[in-house]
Amino acid sequence: MSIYYQSKFSFIVCGRQKKMSHQSLIHNVQVSDLKGALSRNPHNIKSWWSYIQLLQTDEQSMENWGGTSSNQTDVNNLLKARGKGLANRIPIYECALQHLPGSYKLWFAYLSELSTHAKACAEVNGDLSVFKTVNQVYERALQYMHKYPRIWSDYCTLLAHQHLVTRTRKTFDRALQALPVTQHAKVWKQYCTFVKGNKEKGLRLPAFIVANVYHRYCQFDTTKREELVHYLLDSEHHDEAARQLTLLVDDSQVRSARELWSTLRDLAAKHGDEVTSVDLENVLRTGITRFPEDAGETWCSIAEMHTRNGNFAGARDAYDEGIETVSMIRSFGVVYDRYARFEEALTKAKVRVMEAIAEQEEGGNHDTAEQAEAERDVDLCMERLDALLSRRALSLNAVKLRQDEHDVDAWNERVTILKNHMKQQSNNGNESNENNENNENEADMQEDESNDSVMIGRETMEEDPVATCYQNAVSTVLPHKVTSGSLVQLWMDYATHHLSQKSIHDFEVAENIMQQASQVLFARRSECAKARCTWAEMRLEREDFDGTFKIEKMKI
Repeated sequence: MSIYYQSKFSFIVCGRQKKMSHQSLIHNVQVSDLKGALSRNPHNIKSWWSYIQLLQTDEQSMENWGGTSSNQTDVNNLLKARGKGLANRIPIYECALQHLPGSYKLWFAYLSELSTHAKACAEVNGDLSVFKTVNQVYERALQYMHKYPRIWSDYCTLLAHQHLVTRTRKTFDRALQALPVTQHAKVWKQYCTFVKGNKEKGLRLPAFIVANVYHRYCQFDTTKREELVHYLLDSEHHDEAARQLTLLVDDSQVRSARELWSTLRDLAAKHGDEVTSVDLENVLRTGITRFPEDAGETWCSIAEMHTRNGNFAGARDAYDEGIETVSMIRSFGVVYDRYARFEEALTKAKVRVMEAIAEQEEGGNHDTAEQAEAERDVDLCMERLDALLSRRALSLNAVKLRQDEHDVDAWNERVTILKNHMKQQSNNGNESNENNENNENEADMQEDESNDSVMIGRETMEEDPVATCYQNAVSTVLPHKVTSGSLVQLWMDYATHHLSQKSIHDFEVAENIMQQASQVLFARRSECAKARCTWAEMRLEREDFDGTFKIEKMKI
């Protein structure tokens, strides 16, 4: 039995040897045939490609090499075996490219094998010397393949893998110069990815280099300017970011103009002191008319920009101008709330300064002038805050009138606010006068009197704010554009206000007012008749029967 199995095993072994020699024979015959065909016609790309493929049949493809084996010895042996196989194919590639230097298929296969083997050597053994030879081969290939973007792309990727930053950047520039414009899009995307680098790994180029590259990219494709803005903001290059945002907002073809405007506002509010190439305040003021729905946020950004620069007076001017110019209630609410918080924060800061000075005086450092100045600053801040809170209602009414200046109800609301304010001021004045009678210091009395009046609107600057408001109302509202309320009743209330003064001059003024009202072309005849009847009743109350008869005769 043992002899039988031994003889059988020998037979099987001999059979396998015969089989392997048969395959080798076939392989040799194929190689001989291809060599003969190439010697007769060395310009046949199909024969060269078949010869190269035949040499690769007994080897594992090196594509997607990553050194995934857990045994380092096996990895090194496999790498050496593949290196030997590549060394056998390199002369074939070189000979083929001497006869066919313009073959993209041969160059691409040759460069791919070399790049893959070089990356594997660098990853496993840390051998970077192979890259030098591969770079030289790429340079040779580009003498013939300079119109193929894939060759440029692979070469730039290989150089970036070697961390040759300057050479990679110059190679990208050479690619853009060599390739036609229609193929530049394939290069620019990879170029921008390279210059932006990887922030997590710390591989980032200086911001000015990235900006220069993106400036050139924007000349090719203007829609990519937003990518530049995002990068500049991420790299905290706020000056250039503001300049690019200004260009984007002014571009009528940009669809996301409102989002970019919001970004510009935030940039001005938080980093306005770092921007020198753009006058941000003028830019923001220009955008108020273009984006009226965001006017409140824009005015707050201007004020916050002044606040960060320490210009509190400029911040107040911006808040005041915003309150006086916005035409939406929502925008008014935004500006007013920010303004109130600003004054409140400033007041608290002044109080802390005053308390610190007071503590120093308790410690023995007496400075009466400094303490007095700190107290005056606190009093001034408190007065500003009180004045701001007092004029909220009148400022809100002004917003309604800017929305519709022919709203009679809004004008009546404004008159009511002014009457209440004047009544409150008169009550405060009476109380202060009673206190001042018991005060012997005349300077303190004058100071108290000067602090009693609070400015809540332009009308309060006049001698009779209510009459001024009525005059503005009747001169602004047009009869055929009245949206709500009664215009003739507004005229009658105007005259009644003067009659309540109970003086001959005011009565004459009231009669002139009703005379003007009788000449107004109201929308309804009943309103015209009502105005004339009121005028006649005023004459009748003074027992001016002849004047009353003339008015009634004019009505008829």
